[in-house]
Amino acid sequence: MKRSLYVIGIVLIVTSFLASVVSYYLLPFSVPVFILGVILIWIFGSSFTIKLLLSIIPLLLYFPSTVAFLYLYNYSPTKLILLPQNFEGRFRIVYGEPCGQPYDVYDGMKTIHVESTGIVLMREKFDGRLNFKYRFAGEETSDIRVLLNLADTVKHDLAIFLGSSGVHYVERSVDKEENEVDFRYSDFFLYRKGLPINLVDEAADSLTISAIRNCRNEVNPKR
Repeated sequence: MKRSLYVIGIVLIVTSFLASVVSYYLLPFSVPVFILGVILIWIFGSSFTIKLLLSIIPLLLYFPSTVAFLYLYNYSPTKLILLPQNFEGRFRIVYGEPCGQPYDVYDGMKTIHVESTGIVLMREKFDGRLNFKYRFAGEETSDIRVLLNLADTVKHDLAIFLGSSGVHYVERSVDKEENEVDFRYSDFFLYRKGLPINLVDEAADSLTISAIRNCRNEVNPKR
């Protein structure tokens, strides 16, 4: 009986540790389970060293294990976005267009080239990650800073802001034109000092639809 309760204590410690690493929201539930497991091994265990190690090691490993798990869970290889030298304002990447461009490769990274129109049609589907480096063509070794707070523009002359990402969905009905399309996209904004920041631009949808329609017509021209 004592041996069984000792094993149950070990199982509770291991289970609560793994649960808390996998999900931060499980921490309030896993802590009491962990404490119960520690109590069981200290009451029914025989080796002081083993009991001490089982009690301390999970606490020491929690933070590095959580960081490692989050890194692996969210990991995707860094991709590079190359922008024209004089570009500014919004640019948009559209994913999953068979007529779009494939990734180029530069410096070991998958690379997307943004043209002056700011609309990029990519053949590849969205991988769920916005893990990018941003650089100007011709300055491929110098990264453009990414800012999350608009107020930080007072400190920088040049920066990237992340815009919206999602799916432009067209509700199908008899009133809708046949050339309207659905598309998956990610928006970005290249800020230069003094440039008003507008992260919402309704005209971008019509420009994107036009670009997609022209691209598809080049691949499968209408007869």
